[in-house]
Amino acid sequence: MVFPLHLCQPDNKKSCAACCGLYNYRDGSRGGLERLIRRHTSCLRPPRPLDAAALRSYARRFRPRENGRAKLFPTIYNCEFVGFLDHSETRVGCLLHPSQRQGDDWRRLSFHGAALCAEHFCLSYTYLTYQEQETVIRGVDDWYLYGLVITDIDLIKTYCRHLNDRLGYAFAAHLVEQPSLKEVVYGFFALKVNWPFRAAEPGRFGKYQFSGESYREASIDYERLGLRDSPYDTIFRSLESDFAAGDEVKEAERLIDSHLERFLTIYESLPFRS
Repeated sequence: MVFPLHLCQPDNKKSCAACCGLYNYRDGSRGGLERLIRRHTSCLRPPRPLDAAALRSYARRFRPRENGRAKLFPTIYNCEFVGFLDHSETRVGCLLHPSQRQGDDWRRLSFHGAALCAEHFCLSYTYLTYQEQETVIRGVDDWYLYGLVITDIDLIKTYCRHLNDRLGYAFAAHLVEQPSLKEVVYGFFALKVNWPFRAAEPGRFGKYQFSGESYREASIDYERLGLRDSPYDTIFRSLESDFAAGDEVKEAERLIDSHLERFLTIYESLPFRS
């Protein structure tokens, strides 16, 4: 299947390995994942002369470790072959991929096998519009944040919808490459990691709350806070929000408003927008 934009490896500045279970760890912090994939990379980085027997031995050693108590959701498989694809550590992906093995496809030794890995495309390929995909690709040049964002369909769609609605037309996503606008877009999506109202619940990932083999969508009880549902409810849930009082909701709404208004102010000042 061919898509106009390749979300897994869009360019040489970032990539995503979420479908390989990269974010399916209880310690999903940047530091925690960096330590994990550096360990994988140090053992497997090409051109180490690893044959099939050595790779199977590696899998026997690390597969149980990656899929034990450290996992967030047991049903999702955490692949032990995810690593950094470049020495500058800007891109993550499969260390068994032909591009990493001088044309040989060693993914046949992975848990899912070469065929499934090669043919799998996440929902973001089909549920996000070209504008929505391009906004993230042009706005986020950081593997950790990119993977968190590009797989959060609700967050991306809601953000772009609010911008389009305020403008009265669809903004040109290619203009996100402009440094001033790119800074604003990155700042909004960076709320995925620095949101001040994030819940402290264990097992929370985005809008989902995981517990053992089950999960549910988290919700915000606005009635308890003496408020009507927020127009930014979808964004709040994607950002793992937990509000103690109505004043916190109002403050969060002002924060989102400020990000949207900054985008509009800069976008409408661009002399070559179309």
